[in-house]
Amino acid sequence: MIEKYNHFKLFLLAVVLLICSCGGEEPTRALIPGGTPTALSISGTITAAVNNAVDSDTNDASSPLTVNNTPATAQNLSNPVVLGGYLTRVPTGNAGDRFSATADDQDWYHFSLAAGQTITLTISDHDGNAANTANPDFDIFLYDVNNVVVGNEAGLSWGLGRQEIIPVTVSGEYYLQVWASDLRTVASNYTLSVGTVPLSVQQRALSAADEFVPGEIIVQFQPAAAPAGAVAPLALNDPATDLGLVARAGRPGGPMLFELAASPVPQAQVSVAPEHRTKWANPTRDTKRETIQRVEMLRGRSDVVSADLNYIRRPLFVPSDPLFTSQWNLAQINLPQAWDQTTGAATIVVAVLDTGILFGHPDLAGQLCTVGCQGYDFVSSVASGGDGDGIDPDPTDPGDQSLPGGSSSFHGTHVAGTIGALHDTTGVAGIAPTGKIMPVRVLGIGTSTSYDVMQGVSYAAGLMNDSGTIPANPAHIINLSLGGGGYSQTEQDLFTQVRNAGVIVVAAAGNSSSSLPLYPASYDGVVSVSAVDIDKSFASSYSNYGAFVDVAAPGGNLVTDRNGDGYADGVLSTIGDDHTATLSYTYAPYMGTSMATPHVAGVAALMLAVDPAMTPADFDILLAAGALTEDLGAVGRDDLYGYGLIDAQKAVLAAINLAGGFLPPSLAFTPNLLNFGATSTSLPLTLTNIGGGAPTISPATWSAPWITDVSQAVPTADGLGDYTITVDRTGLTDAVYAATITFTTDTLASYSVPVLLQVGTTGVANAGYHSIYLLDAGTGTLLQSIRMEVDPLSGTYVYSFANVAPGDYLVSAGTDSDNDGMICDPGEACGSYPMLTDPLVISIVNNSRSNVNFNSGFDAAR
Repeated sequence: MIEKYNHFKLFLLAVVLLICSCGGEEPTRALIPGGTPTALSISGTITAAVNNAVDSDTNDASSPLTVNNTPATAQNLSNPVVLGGYLTRVPTGNAGDRFSATADDQDWYHFSLAAGQTITLTISDHDGNAANTANPDFDIFLYDVNNVVVGNEAGLSWGLGRQEIIPVTVSGEYYLQVWASDLRTVASNYTLSVGTVPLSVQQRALSAADEFVPGEIIVQFQPAAAPAGAVAPLALNDPATDLGLVARAGRPGGPMLFELAASPVPQAQVSVAPEHRTKWANPTRDTKRETIQRVEMLRGRSDVVSADLNYIRRPLFVPSDPLFTSQWNLAQINLPQAWDQTTGAATIVVAVLDTGILFGHPDLAGQLCTVGCQGYDFVSSVASGGDGDGIDPDPTDPGDQSLPGGSSSFHGTHVAGTIGALHDTTGVAGIAPTGKIMPVRVLGIGTSTSYDVMQGVSYAAGLMNDSGTIPANPAHIINLSLGGGGYSQTEQDLFTQVRNAGVIVVAAAGNSSSSLPLYPASYDGVVSVSAVDIDKSFASSYSNYGAFVDVAAPGGNLVTDRNGDGYADGVLSTIGDDHTATLSYTYAPYMGTSMATPHVAGVAALMLAVDPAMTPADFDILLAAGALTEDLGAVGRDDLYGYGLIDAQKAVLAAINLAGGFLPPSLAFTPNLLNFGATSTSLPLTLTNIGGGAPTISPATWSAPWITDVSQAVPTADGLGDYTITVDRTGLTDAVYAATITFTTDTLASYSVPVLLQVGTTGVANAGYHSIYLLDAGTGTLLQSIRMEVDPLSGTYVYSFANVAPGDYLVSAGTDSDNDGMICDPGEACGSYPMLTDPLVISIVNNSRSNVNFNSGFDAAR
């Protein structure tokens, strides 16, 4: 199919040359031998692809014109939408162009958006190489109805790559500015799409909104690019030196940390939207912008495997003054009942990647690995390390003096105590006290970076790392009570590798009361943990939420005392007190998703103790089946609690069953989102079982009255198979609506699929001003052409070629948004009878042909 499509593109190029040579696109007459016109015809209907729209001021001077260059003239769009557009930073200077003498440097759009959706701009004439200065540079800015950038920097996406992406975190009404940056003056078509994409795709755009170290980049070159035999971390010369990079850490052949030297490409002024140039001009932003640009340039090189920003990672807890209190959190997740089955196993290792550890704490005596799974310190910065050196084999926490009164948080010790504190007559009880803890220091004073975290993760999982050592007994579980913004492909690749090695990775969802994805919790293959308080209520004062959340656990709340014991309702665990010259070992309650995460890691350790063969995939299936949790909130999975509150007793019993060969059912949906847009009233949905057993599904339930029917065309006894979902917009006001459809199995596990629907715009598809070609199938000669607008009521183009002689023909159609004389360029609508990728010959002998129908539309992937 790809080969046929490429031949068709070459064929269209030949058509264009013919068009140019014959002086235009005026219809011509096809004659039979002798010159007598025939009475035969070819006719049909071209239907604009569903959800298509077109920029109302493209460069095609023949197309309809409605200016959309300001918020006041913003073009209204449906949702979802795939739109074809055009921008030029400067006048084109080409006769016949709409923008020959004036620029079209911005387009504005207005639409309703739902949380969880993503806005993606694809620059059509960009070759994917950010280092190529001949490429165009377009940016996007999302505004609320008051013309304020949403979330300040979070509402923008700028860079030099082919795509710009903005995730939508709050449902509402918005304006979007597509702006041709003054860094580069190249004109281009573009495709703008609004929809829902996997999280792993959502955050691949680089954003100045994310916290990262300005001037630092993580780069992995192709092996051939590293000098032979290079060992020393700072030994890399070419090609890094030629690119203005100074090596700081790492080894050739793997991800390395670099510092920017002189820019290899002269930089124009900082490129921001005109309305905000003064507001946003500052040295820090300039450095961040340059760092982003350098990453995108590196990503375009063939000798670069990956290039990423060095993101900031923080411990995710809310500190408070030390207080003794009861461990309500252990009873909340049924740990005493789980301990009747197991308290863990000495062979199971949990790595705690954090601020380090206090080896002398009495409640951790004998719990910390010293042989075979000993820890390490990967804080590479001497300035933020607090221990006077860089990486070394000593993961001791030197303290950060961050708490009121001058004491240190000892965050890693607190997390470790929740997982493995001794069961004895003093102190607190850990979740899996018979197991072992590998302390890995990756957080320095206050913060760390994604590079340091990656080195710690690699070490804990038994992979190559900057220490040059690999523990004899790698960790089975990695606890990451830390995080920050910004997607890194290098990090995602590492977590995929770690998961494939059989290591369960658990991470904190974040403490910003936001639905923005936090990393590493939001990476594929990482278990993301939100928090609840003492009443099992969602910890809304701090816990993050969203589609990336997998499970909830006790995180506490230090401003309440709901059990009336006189102490704040935090999670109590081991810490130190160093506000004086003498360090003492004590206990204190903290709150945060940092405190919730080790509950899940500890329960996973109990599960592995009874079934050492359990894989990360097994854990995920058990979690999705409801076998590890108490369901809270909406039935089934939801964005607050994920699949529910972790339940240690259920989890251990599930692991015992798993060891006996029983894996519960687990449902999967195709598609995993139903978006009805502005016009659709019914959509298909398929349910399959990707787990074990033979589930029976109860009748579906749904959360909104505008979902009117969920039914199987051919009912099955188990409820698996194909469904049709029907909606009704009657009585709904203009907005984008979100709901869920929930399916429950006979194991009492429930699964939900999200549903989106729009009311308010016509939703009639428009694939732009079309040229429709009748072509000789043998020679590619253009015989007739028609140019026409879409029917605004039906979204169709009804065409007819008259006076057609007997012969073999092709019919194709498309737009010419950039007015270069070629239809079907990237970013332009395109179609052919009966399919774009598989055009067929239309043979005319004695009769006319009608119903030569096909689709035409924009495709961001083309």
